[in-house]
Amino acid sequence: MENVHTTRCGLFLLFVLQDTFAIAEVVNISINKTAIQTDTSGNGTADLAVDGVISGGTCAQTSSALASWEVDLGDFYVIDNVLVHPKPDEAPPAAQWVQSVGGFSSEYSSAGWSAQKIVGPPNVYPLYGDIVESWSPYYKDSNQFIELEFATSVYVGQVDIYETFHAGGVKAIKCYQAGQWVTLWSTALVEDLSIARIFSPPLQVTDCFTNMIRLELDLTVANTFVEIDAVQIHGVSQTSTSASDFIELFTGLSQDLYHKKGSLSTGEAPLNFTMNEETIARWVKVTSDVDSILAICEVEVMGYIPTKGLFRSFSKYQCAGTPIITHYGIQSNIRCARLCFLQIVPQCHSAQYEKASLQCTLYEGFDTAAGSTGRVMIVHSYAAPLLD
Repeated sequence: MENVHTTRCGLFLLFVLQDTFAIAEVVNISINKTAIQTDTSGNGTADLAVDGVISGGTCAQTSSALASWEVDLGDFYVIDNVLVHPKPDEAPPAAQWVQSVGGFSSEYSSAGWSAQKIVGPPNVYPLYGDIVESWSPYYKDSNQFIELEFATSVYVGQVDIYETFHAGGVKAIKCYQAGQWVTLWSTALVEDLSIARIFSPPLQVTDCFTNMIRLELDLTVANTFVEIDAVQIHGVSQTSTSASDFIELFTGLSQDLYHKKGSLSTGEAPLNFTMNEETIARWVKVTSDVDSILAICEVEVMGYIPTKGLFRSFSKYQCAGTPIITHYGIQSNIRCARLCFLQIVPQCHSAQYEKASLQCTLYEGFDTAAGSTGRVMIVHSYAAPLLD
């Protein structure tokens, strides 16, 4: 086994047999790197956890439990610690009144009982009667509707319909998502009730993220005018994360080779995963516990690119995987190390030297197989602990 330190000076290399290398400043190496996650809830895309914004609402979030989030650092780094900033628990669901009307089937007139009367908080409720300040369709068939817009998109958890004249004619509540109307609630049994009420049926779908609601009415049972005073929705901008109790952290040389580094409770933020041993990795993965979704506002991977140029050779291993390139006529393992040092795109991290054939083969990763006579594996010294 030998340690080789190389520095370039024109066409010459200086080889120093020592077991040291420089330590660079520890910085956040994950900002704006490529991130992926199991799935996405609403607008909570994976890249929001590496955008450099720790607070302010830009958080990655999954829609399923037992989920994972991963970042590709783009190179092999020495990782000192990882700070995970979980998304705080949501505030109570916000209530919104109608901001504008997007469309409607009919209205009694453009003045009294117009579709615009449904905008804002109630004008009539709790009164009951044929009152001009509410919306009434003109036609008494089963095909009446109104499409409502609200200021902020939310996961709709409840819809309150303020019915003030011949209640019971609503046959469906729908939300607009992904270019189509999705049914939140419906019935084939409409009624005619001579009461004013707030109608809030249990929704059959609760994962619709939208700011548009459509009410469909059937007036054939009432066979007279049906009037709605106002509509209010309740929801949150992202689904609740209160069930998240633990977050686990993994690091890996590749996406298929992870090692668990710890598990921490989400009670205190940020979660600081400190590496207890020298950790070389290109990938970092965060997972949620079995009962919760994963919601994280930022992942700060603190580390540095190790100084290149210090190499170690191992006769008990040989390289495996797909090579970058093979050079021929190479007279020593030192010259092979130099070729690895000079190989930048793609970056060489290990090499294999075969003395009998004078071949030097360069590799991006550290995949290994059992060594064979006459072959040595050469790696940057920072990765040597992976092979010792």
